[in-house]
Amino acid sequence: MSTPKREVGGLLTQVTSLVKTTTALANQDIEFHCAVQPAVQDAVETTKERIVGLLNDLFLNIDEQSDAVAFDEGLSINDSWRQVGDALDTVLEKSDKYIDEIKRARNSLISEQNLQYLDDSVNSKLNSTRKRIAKPQLGFATPVDNTETGPFKPRLRAKPHALKSLQDSLVLIPAEEGIPEHYGNPYEYEIMNQEYRSSLLEKSEPIQSTDWSSTSGLWVDSVTTLNSMIESLKAHTEIAVDLEHHSLRSYYGITCLMQISTRDQDYLVDTIALRDNLQELNEVFCNPSITKVLHGAFMDIIWLQRDLGLYVVGLFDTYHASRALGFPKHGLAYLLETFAHFKTSKKYQLADWRVRPLTDPLLAYARSDTHFLLNIFDQLKNMLVEKGKMSEVLYESRGVARRRFEYNKYRPKVMSGNVYCTEERATPWKSLMNNYNIAYELEPLVINLFEWRDTVARREDESPAFVMPNQTLVTLVSAKPVDAAGVLSVSAVVPDYVRTNAKSLANIVKNALKLISSGASAGKSLAMEPVSFSEKSNVVSRETVEYFSTLFASLKKDDLSEIGKLPGAQNLFENASKFFGDSGFWSNDFVSYNTTKKVIVNEQEKEDRKSEMYEAFGADDERLVFEKPPVAAEDVHHFEAPPAEQSKPEIAQVQPQVKENKDDIVVLRSRNVQNQKKPNKHTDTFATDDVIPVDYEKLENVMEASKNSRRAPNKKRSFDPYAVENEGPKAYSKRHKPSAGKNVSFKQKK
Repeated sequence: MSTPKREVGGLLTQVTSLVKTTTALANQDIEFHCAVQPAVQDAVETTKERIVGLLNDLFLNIDEQSDAVAFDEGLSINDSWRQVGDALDTVLEKSDKYIDEIKRARNSLISEQNLQYLDDSVNSKLNSTRKRIAKPQLGFATPVDNTETGPFKPRLRAKPHALKSLQDSLVLIPAEEGIPEHYGNPYEYEIMNQEYRSSLLEKSEPIQSTDWSSTSGLWVDSVTTLNSMIESLKAHTEIAVDLEHHSLRSYYGITCLMQISTRDQDYLVDTIALRDNLQELNEVFCNPSITKVLHGAFMDIIWLQRDLGLYVVGLFDTYHASRALGFPKHGLAYLLETFAHFKTSKKYQLADWRVRPLTDPLLAYARSDTHFLLNIFDQLKNMLVEKGKMSEVLYESRGVARRRFEYNKYRPKVMSGNVYCTEERATPWKSLMNNYNIAYELEPLVINLFEWRDTVARREDESPAFVMPNQTLVTLVSAKPVDAAGVLSVSAVVPDYVRTNAKSLANIVKNALKLISSGASAGKSLAMEPVSFSEKSNVVSRETVEYFSTLFASLKKDDLSEIGKLPGAQNLFENASKFFGDSGFWSNDFVSYNTTKKVIVNEQEKEDRKSEMYEAFGADDERLVFEKPPVAAEDVHHFEAPPAEQSKPEIAQVQPQVKENKDDIVVLRSRNVQNQKKPNKHTDTFATDDVIPVDYEKLENVMEASKNSRRAPNKKRSFDPYAVENEGPKAYSKRHKPSAGKNVSFKQKK
C-alpha cells in the first residue's frame, strides 16, 4: 500500500528526470531543426500543447480561480513561457504559506480540537463582585496596625524544619549605613542551605493532570478541613501553590485566597476566615523534601509572610524556568496554552476576591492557576535537565524565596531585590511632579497633600489611591482651591474621603500657598526650619561687630582663655557654624591626636615648627610673577602731551626695598585686561581747558579744490607678524567634494 511520503518521493524522481532531459534538449538548436525539418516542428508543437494542458490541469486542481495558461500566436516559446513562470511563482508562494502554518502549529503544540476553555458564561453573577462590601479586616482577631512604630517583625510562632533556632532567627539587626534596623527573613538560612530533592536533576515521564471537567476544588474554611488538608499534603512530593490578593481597600493589602493542588486534588483555602490559623502550613511549606511549584512568586512570597506568617523552602518558580528556556512569553497563560492546551480568561485578574461566597467563574479561574501547574512542571523539568539549566533556575528560585517585607518607614536608602516596600522611593511625589509637569515651586503643596492622603489611608486602612487618586491630587495642585466649594468642584467624580474632608483640604492648600508666597524654598513642609545665615538680613548690629572684634582679637593674641568668657562661645566648638549652619562642615577632624600618651615639647621645638611653617607658606610667594598686561597696537592714541605739571608720571619712582614681613597678608588685586582695551566713553581723558579750538577760517576750502588733484595712493601696510588683527598668510581653501550620488565626469580641455 502506497503512502503519501512514497508517492511524493516517486513524483520528485520523475520531475528530476524531466528537468535533466529538458536541460539537455535546450542546449540543442531547436529552432534550426524546426526550420529544416517540418516533422520536428510538428512534434514540438504537439509536445508544447500537451505540457501546457498538464500545467493547466495542475493549476486548476490547486486553485479553481486560477487563469488558464495559453500561448499567443506570433510569440516565441521563451516569450510565452513567462505565463508558466508566473503561475509557478503563485503556486510556490501558496506552498510556502501552508508550510509556515504547519510549522507554527507544530511549534506551539496547540491543537484547536483538544484546547479546553475556561467556563466564563455571561450568565454568571458578576455584578455581585462590584458591590461594596463590609471590610473583612474589621473582623480580624489581630487588628491591622499601620502606624509603623518599629520595623516589620515576622509573625512566626514556631519554626518547623529549622536549621537555625527561632530565637536566633528573630534578632533585631542593628542599623547600618543606608539600612535601618530590621528583622531578617527567619528562614533565610534554611532557604539558602537546604538541598532540593535529587529527582529534580533527573528526567522523568510527565504525569498527566486529572480531567478538568470531571473534578472540582475542595473549599477549606475551617480548622478541621485545614488539618485534614495538611495531613494529605504531607504525603506528596510536589504541590502547586498560588494566591489571590486585594490591594484597593487596604493600605498594605489583603491575601484573600490560596490555591493548592496535588496530583489528584485541588484545594481552595479561605485565607480571610483562617488568617490566624494558617501557620500550621509551615509543616509543608518549609519541608525541603516537598517541592513547592509557583509561577512568578516574587509577590506571593511577600504576601505569605506579611499576612499569614508562612515561608517557602524548596521553591521552584516556573517563571524563571521559562526565561532560562528562552520562551517568547513568560506568563502563566502562555504556559497553560502551550503545555496544558487550556485557554484561560484574563477578565478575573482584577476581581474583588474579598466577596463571599465566590461565584463559580471565580472559583474556576482560581482553580485553573494550579490544576495544570504540576504537569507543566514535569515538562519544564525535563527540558531544563536536557539543556543543563536546572541549577540556574534553582538559584533564582532561592533568591525569590529569601525576599522579606519591610515597612516604608524602615525602607533601605538603596533598594535591593531582597527587600520589598510598597513605596520604592523616599520621595514618591517627585515622580508624580515629573509625569504631570508640576512646577517645582509647588512642591510644598504636593508634599502636604501627599502627607494628608497617607495619614488618612493609614488611619482608615485604605489604599492611598482609593482615598485620593493621583489625578485628583494633580487637579487640586493645578486649581489651588482655598474653600470647600472649590475642592468639590475640581472634578466631576469626587472620592468620598475628599468630599468629607473638603474643608481640611482647602485649609491645607491655603496654608501651602501662603508658605510659597512667603518665598520659602521648595521641599519644606508647613513646619519650616529656621532659615540659614545666608537667608538672613545683611544688617549687622553694633553689638555683633564688637563681639566678633573681641573674638578675633583673642584669636590673634593666641589667648583661648578669653574666648571662653564670651557669650555663646560653646557654639564655636560644636557642629554649628554662623555661615555654614548645621551642615557638619566643622565636624570633620582635620588633625588626629594620640591621647594614650603624653609628649613634652620644649620651646626650641616650637620655634623650629614655626620656622618650618613660615618657610612652607613663603615658598609659594617666591614663585609669584607680576607682569604688566600687554597693550594692543590699535589702543595707542597719538595726541599732544599736556603740560608736565598736570600730567601724572607713567612710571612710579623706585621705592627703597623694604624687608618683607612674612606675617603680613598679601592681597592680589585682579585686573580686567579686556575692559582696559576700550576707553571709557563717560569719562573725559583731559580737562576741558586743555582742548585747542579749531580756526575754520585758516582751513582750505574743500569745495574749491582742484578737480585734477589726485589723492595720494594708499600705501600697502607692511606685514607685522606681531599685530593682533593680522592672521598671516591664508592657506588654500578646501576643495568641495561632489555631492553623494551625483555622477561627475572630467573632460580634457582642447
